Amino acid sequence: MIAKTNAIVLRVSPYSRTSHVVTWMTEHAGRVSTTVKGAVRPKSAFLGQYDLGYTCELLFYERARNGLHVAKECTPLELRAGLRRDWRAFACASYLCDLVYHATLPTHEGQEGVYRLLGEVLDSLCHEGQDPLVLMHWFELRLLQGLGYAPHIERCVTCGVRLAEKRAGFDAAHGGAFCLDCLPQPVPEHVVPVGPDTQSVLRQWSNPNADGLLRNTVLNAKQLLALKDLTGTMLAYCLEMRPECRDVAVKTLRYREGVK
Repeated sequence: MIAKTNAIVLRVSPYSRTSHVVTWMTEHAGRVSTTVKGAVRPKSAFLGQYDLGYTCELLFYERARNGLHVAKECTPLELRAGLRRDWRAFACASYLCDLVYHATLPTHEGQEGVYRLLGEVLDSLCHEGQDPLVLMHWFELRLLQGLGYAPHIERCVTCGVRLAEKRAGFDAAHGGAFCLDCLPQPVPEHVVPVGPDTQSVLRQWSNPNADGLLRNTVLNAKQLLALKDLTGTMLAYCLEMRPECRDVAVKTLRYREGVK
């Protein structure tokens, strides 16, 4: 059976001397891996038709063997050339595609929201003036929300007191924040401090209609660090993500004008 869908390239891996395995985040079929036979032959119809971060129209033969389908045709729809002009943007895109690869299930329907979110953030990375590090944390938070792991910061998970304008500690194991009076003692290593300014950013970003706010978001170093720690602990606890790849991405995106 031939399936047709729009898809974003998450990963390209060698399969043989002339073929690739391409993993896609599709619009309607979840994460899909296909073999692309003869992909690197000089006269291949697939040459230049896909690359990391491209959105393509994909036709493939659905097969269950080894979890690999077979690509029939591939036509690029969005090349996102801006990613190739800004190394920080491309580094961020590479991390986000890898994150989606590990956070989603193969051939699992009902993940259209992840496909749309990834496409929107990849498009934003192509625009000048967007900070890739801010977009990275924005994407991580929205991905967690889309997968059902939204952080709860409005009230203390123990006593229920409102946390607005109060310092708190976020615990990924509980999916929410503790007020200082209810915070376990000694404070566990995985609990992340969340101040009023960071809570404000989280509330704004948690709004389903907050996409337009992203363009005007300016975060200070303290807020960026708090967001890095909060989303990092949630990715590790909720999705069992290993931190090494993310740590490299953060260090890379912090590198500016020769200063680490």
